[in-house]
Amino acid sequence: MDRFRNAALIEPIVSEWVGQRTEKEVTASLEKARVPCSVVNTVDKLVNDPQVKAREMVIMAEHPGLGEIPLPGVNIKLSRSPGGIRSIAPKIGEHNEEVYCGLLGLREEEFDQLKKEKII
Repeated sequence: MDRFRNAALIEPIVSEWVGQRTEKEVTASLEKARVPCSVVNTVDKLVNDPQVKAREMVIMAEHPGLGEIPLPGVNIKLSRSPGGIRSIAPKIGEHNEEVYCGLLGLREEEFDQLKKEKII
């Protein structure tokens, strides 16, 4: 509780101390003092982290308008049903015909009329 109440006093001191050292120096000093710590990755470091790559936590997928983009991978890995990313998110309305006509049984004329009236 004291640390929270004194945050305005503590934060500039810690920031200055950290700012004068490399990530490795900071973590080494804190680990030597038995203070649990870790570096918080920036996005560029995260996507290139060896553990993130090994666990396929970020995968690259082809997007028709943007080219290759990073996507979050499946975070729970199961040996018998590993899962995976099969496609990127659809565009708005991309599967309307499949849903309305295929799943809901709407006739093509009804579907076309809903589109014409800008209902869908």
